[in-house]
Amino acid sequence: PVFSSPTHLLPTNTALNNQGIYLAGVPIDFTGAQRNNPADIGAFEFGNDPFVLTLTAHSITSSSATITGSTNPAGSTVYTYFDWGTTSNYGNSVVASPSSASGSNTTPIQTALSGLDYGTLYHYRARVVRTDGLVAYGADSVFMTLPLAPSVITTAATNITAYTASLNGNVNPNGGIT
Repeated sequence: PVFSSPTHLLPTNTALNNQGIYLAGVPIDFTGAQRNNPADIGAFEFGNDPFVLTLTAHSITSSSATITGSTNPAGSTVYTYFDWGTTSNYGNSVVASPSSASGSNTTPIQTALSGLDYGTLYHYRARVVRTDGLVAYGADSVFMTLPLAPSVITTAATNITAYTASLNGNVNPNGGIT
């Protein structure tokens, strides 16, 4: 918050609706520590929240893809997941690998998706859940599965003469451009 002065800790931030009041002295704060005036408005100092990033999709085929992300648990333990689906409402969730991370180092996470529809746009995001229930989300990202390979069927030649022939066949682009 923004305060009225360095010694008058009345929050003036409009996001707090200017609802602070000046405390002449708070001898003991929320944690039980002895304080002097000006008080620290009884703020409780929390640790850092876990951080999660949604990264790239790779190894994309017409029916599968591998999606990746990373997390820094910020000194705690988190369980790792990916949410995915054909809209940014996702609709599906899968456990990432590794399924949990601990400590303060960045840990890469990933999962392989299979059984996807060909030529379809998919949304996905990384998600972590700290052991106390705090949830952190990575940004929405997208990938598109490949179209099916075109199929070609060769049929019998027609109009055959000594010097010419009509070669025949059928091509099915299977949703792609051929």
